[in-house]
Formats: sequence, structure tokens, C-alpha cells
Amino acid sequence: VAHHFDFLHYFGAPETDTVLARGLARFSASPLLHERLRTRLLEQGGAEGLQKDYDARLQAADAPPAMAWFAGYAEMVAAEQFRRSQQDDRARTAYERALARFARYRTASGSDDGQHYAAMSHGGIARLALQAGDRAGAFAALQQAFAANAAAAAATDGLGITTMQTAEMLRARCLEAKDDAMLAQLDAALQALPPAAFELPEYERQSRW
Repeated sequence: VAHHFDFLHYFGAPETDTVLARGLARFSASPLLHERLRTRLLEQGGAEGLQKDYDARLQAADAPPAMAWFAGYAEMVAAEQFRRSQQDDRARTAYERALARFARYRTASGSDDGQHYAAMSHGGIARLALQAGDRAGAFAALQQAFAANAAAAAATDGLGITTMQTAEMLRARCLEAKDDAMLAQLDAALQALPPAAFELPEYERQSRW
């Protein structure tokens, strides 16, 4: 179905959206189809359209538990779109909505599959707080990110930023402000993380070859 959609989308066929809708009706938890749906919704209605569509899918009476996961991921994508256009308040709200949806998925499914992206959402909130000059808010969000999934601190978001890079930036800001108390707390939090949290993004690894 995904390849059929790609073919129709490439040629701008009028039945493109119908094929995608039928595919999702049959395979409602297909990551490939949801990836294409997110792209299509962004093309047609931007971040707001993406949020609105997944809200409706999540509220449907027959929505499977996995829909909360996909709705959470869609909110993450929307948050990144808002960050690109400097709509920081809307980005933070979208990250908070993502966290609520990942929590709903965890409760409904008993699975921790969404914790990686929950951690990344906390990391996004930390970045927004730091950009706003809120060191305490940034540190609080980083703590939540590390608690949700420490290894996700090394994951690159849609803007090419990792939570670990945000932590490093916070450390630099603490040094500039001579905030020794927060610096000590941050260093202690970082020392407690596993090695996986410090892995460099692919683009940094390649630049060091």
C-alpha cells in the first residue's frame, strides 16, 4: 500500500488520498502508512492540520491503543514545525500534548515503546526553556528526559539537535552565570547517565573522521 501511495503521490493522481485512507483503515498501526500520512497532512494543512487530523483519529470510538503512540509522535513533529517558525509557545504546548499521548499509550498498552519519544519531547521542552533564558526550567525538563529514557539523550530530533547538546549548552550557561549550585546538580545528573546517552550524532561522528 505504501509503495502504491508513493507512486500515485509522485504523479499527483487524484486517488492518492483515497488509497492512503483505505490502507490506514486496513492497517491502522502501520508505521510506513503513518509516516506518509504525516507528510501528506503537513503538505496540505501544516502543523495545525497534522494535529487536527490525529486528534480526530484518537477520539474515534474504534481507535486502537497504538493510535495514542502515533498521535504523540505527530505532536512531536508539529512541535518541531512550530520551532522552525519561532512559535515557541505553540511548540511547548505540542510537546506537552505529545507527552500526554505517550502516557495514554503506556497506560493502555502496558508498553514502554513510547518512552524514547517522551524523553525527546522533554528534551524539546528543555531546549525551549533554555532559549528563553530559563535555566531552572531547562534543568527540570532535562531531569524528566533522563528519567524517561536516558539513552534517548543521544537521539537527534527533527532539527538536528540532541538532548545531550541541550544539556551541554545549559552547562555553558551555568558557567557564564556562575551558577555553581545548578552546575553541580547538572554534573551529578550527567554522571549518572549510561554511556549510550553520550553517543555523538551521526553527523558529528562523520565530521571527526
